[in-house]
Amino acid sequence: MQCYQCNVKLEYDLTEIHTGYGCSECHGAWLPAKFLKAIVTVKEFDYMAFVGQVQSQVKETTELTCSSGCGQLHRHFFENSHFSYCHSCFGA
Repeated sequence: MQCYQCNVKLEYDLTEIHTGYGCSECHGAWLPAKFLKAIVTVKEFDYMAFVGQVQSQVKETTELTCSSGCGQLHRHFFENSHFSYCHSCFGA
């Protein structure tokens, strides 16, 4: 799995106290859907509300390719933060 910004191989790592994949260059993180779902166990995070809000937003397609190789990433906003989201594998 490659970082969509640096094209560096992502390393399995702790990210925001959750396991995910981190980039050693830009320090970005890739969290597959199963990791996003796990956040609910340690923080007040409703995965279904997150997915519902993301899917109701207008997709702003980016030039970035999903780190999992699924397709193009889309830019979204959630709780005053922007992030890239894959509508194929549901990673962020």
